[in-house]
Amino acid sequence: MENKSIWNLYMRKNYTSSLDKDIDIDVLIIGGGITGLTCAYFLKDSNLNIALIDKSHIGSGATGYTTGKLTYMQDLIYNKMKYNDAVLYLESQKEAIKIVKDIVKKHNIECNLEKTSAYVFTDEYEKIDNFKKEEYIYNKLNIKYKTGNKIPLTFPVKYSLKTNDSYVFHPLKYLYAIKKIILNSNIKIYENTMAINLKKEDNYFIVKTKDNHTIKSKYVVMACGYPFFINPYFIPFKTSVEKSYIVAGLANKNKKFQAISNLKPVNSLRYYENKNKIYLLYSYGSHNITNHIDEEDNYKLGINKYRNIFDNEIKYYFLNQDVMTSDGLPLIGRINNSNLLISVGYNKWGMTNGT
Repeated sequence: MENKSIWNLYMRKNYTSSLDKDIDIDVLIIGGGITGLTCAYFLKDSNLNIALIDKSHIGSGATGYTTGKLTYMQDLIYNKMKYNDAVLYLESQKEAIKIVKDIVKKHNIECNLEKTSAYVFTDEYEKIDNFKKEEYIYNKLNIKYKTGNKIPLTFPVKYSLKTNDSYVFHPLKYLYAIKKIILNSNIKIYENTMAINLKKEDNYFIVKTKDNHTIKSKYVVMACGYPFFINPYFIPFKTSVEKSYIVAGLANKNKKFQAISNLKPVNSLRYYENKNKIYLLYSYGSHNITNHIDEEDNYKLGINKYRNIFDNEIKYYFLNQDVMTSDGLPLIGRINNSNLLISVGYNKWGMTNGT
């Protein structure tokens, strides 16, 4: 059993060099996860002078430690939103799935993209009323679904909702394929390049790096996990950060479904098949990082629960951190109508929201 993300297995990572000089460009993208790489991908034919920087390596942040789900079925979220917000959010998630599918098809990317059914479930009878509220919104949103009292796995379930048009994939295989496409389009990628300060001067932004280089750019896209140095915009007051714990064990069969519980702590499940091995990924529990909860105790709790329910040999365990927003909607767009753009606060659904 290794403390290692399953997505790092068998990956050949060709790192790019760090920034070693001052540069003057049109667009700076800060962050080398799915948000930053997807942004660069859609700018590759723009004839703009573009650079992307990452404080570590491409995919070393949240994208490399996700469960790799592409779904609009994200717990019971839609009944908690204003109706117009629910309409737009659902459209955005479905569009994100389509974008990933189109990119994979266009460039023939091998990233284990697989269509699955998706479930939201509970093992508590008193939670069923919440499911009825969600069903009401599903009907208004024209989401096709089925109800039941089980998922395709031995797991305590009292009520469930099921849809059939979600996907799973290998996030790092996808990301590294996009990285190669971007580099071939002459966009510069600088790894091991940390931004530590940003300020506005006339019509430009000046970004300082840890190695004391200066990047002058007309536009800046903040695609990093937590934009800590944009102090005037009060991101810390609008968000919190949560840790989640993931266990991956060997399974006998790929049942091609994903599921998440409407429980506290959350239970999240999906399968991954590669090199004649099948893994069942299980994410159990999450907590705000301000709570002094022992990581080792949480790992043990998830590992023991996994063994008790699934009886599979555990091979890997790892954790992820997610930025959570107060209203459950991501913070994406321009800051004060300026050329500074931000994308953060995905509430554990970074693969679609990042896209």
